[in-house]
Amino acid sequence: MTGQDSLGQRIRALRREKGLSQAELAQPDLSDSYISLIESDKRTPTVEVVELLAGKLGCSAAYLSSGTTPQVRAELQERVNYAQLALDNGEVDEAVRRFADLLRDERVAGLPGLLAEARWGHALALEAAGSLEAAVAELAGLWDGISADPEAVGRDRRAELAIVYCRCLRESGALSRAISVGEAALAELSEPADPFGRHADIRGWSDVTVPIGATLLAAYHERGDLARAQQLAARLVAVAESGGGPRARVAAYWNAGLVAAARGRHDTALRFTERAVAVAESVPDLRNRARLPMLHGIQLVRSGRVAEGREQLERAEKALVDSPASAVDIALCRAHLSWARTLLGDPEAAAELARRALTGLGAGPRLVRANALLSLGHALLRLGRIEEAREALAEAADQLTQMQASREAAQVLYQLGGLLGGIGDRTGQVQAYRTALANVGL
Repeated sequence: MTGQDSLGQRIRALRREKGLSQAELAQPDLSDSYISLIESDKRTPTVEVVELLAGKLGCSAAYLSSGTTPQVRAELQERVNYAQLALDNGEVDEAVRRFADLLRDERVAGLPGLLAEARWGHALALEAAGSLEAAVAELAGLWDGISADPEAVGRDRRAELAIVYCRCLRESGALSRAISVGEAALAELSEPADPFGRHADIRGWSDVTVPIGATLLAAYHERGDLARAQQLAARLVAVAESGGGPRARVAAYWNAGLVAAARGRHDTALRFTERAVAVAESVPDLRNRARLPMLHGIQLVRSGRVAEGREQLERAEKALVDSPASAVDIALCRAHLSWARTLLGDPEAAAELARRALTGLGAGPRLVRANALLSLGHALLRLGRIEEAREALAEAADQLTQMQASREAAQVLYQLGGLLGGIGDRTGQVQAYRTALANVGL
């Protein structure tokens, strides 16, 4: 008998092994006709009935339900734990391999809870490895399952899934889908039910929904919908400053900083980001604790405080490498650190950093790849290696033209235009500036 047998078949086999008739198994709590219906898979017993029958048959309820013995269940759970440990320790490739091996084990299919745990871990590991399309596919399956049965998992897990799914969609460039997922999650998990209503106030928000709102805000910002992003940012900050928990405050301040920077208010952006960095010290989320200094460093460089920004980015790079951060985060940090190094007169080290960003990223998101190529071209120009710089910038332009329009892409295109002008490519410069303007709706 294998784990692929039905529950009814397992009950019948165990009853026969014990030499019991259907009537003997049924007495005194059930009828023999009900046992017959269960064994022929014409009735699905309740949890209470399964537990009752397991006691009479001398096995666990888990075995009756799944066909998996406690020993096998313990072995599979241990494998999940080891895969999660690898992810927590930043051994991303090992985590991907371990979770994938688990999902290929047909015994896991009979354990819905453990299967969901393995799929969730696999999605997080794929994201950390920069395999965003594969992560999105795994998360989509989990999201569809929860949408079909919202009560199957708790509110916190539904919120966490929404955050990661929305984030992966956004980072892969699927902004419309990211916004759709974020809005659906807020509509389901917020009270009042309409978090976007004109009269909705901060009483409808909580430490569960604020991080979802912050992830949605980032998608609005990326799409260039600054009016809506600003409105949502104000609401998130209001929650944070009216007694929100540390995670809610980090999410609110971080994303309010993004919106302020997009509106050219760099001093305000830095103040919000510095608040987020300070609060993050009390948050056990290692990924975001490492990402925040990166964001801070990027904002410092963009506001002209390049030396300070380089120091922050160097600390962030080390923290990201030592955390379960994604290959995308590490590559983005190295790309911006490369840009800062070139501005500070060290283009040789900058070029090496940009190449490391590209190598670690693989076939990751186009925007991050474009950032790294732009930084490489910037460094090569300072080194006088014009033809190599031209190749890097041409590839950056190719990456950007294949993307959906976004404000972040517009900023990279604007920088690209400046560098193309520096090598005398006036046609490319004009095209980059035009595309940048189109990306922000001008």
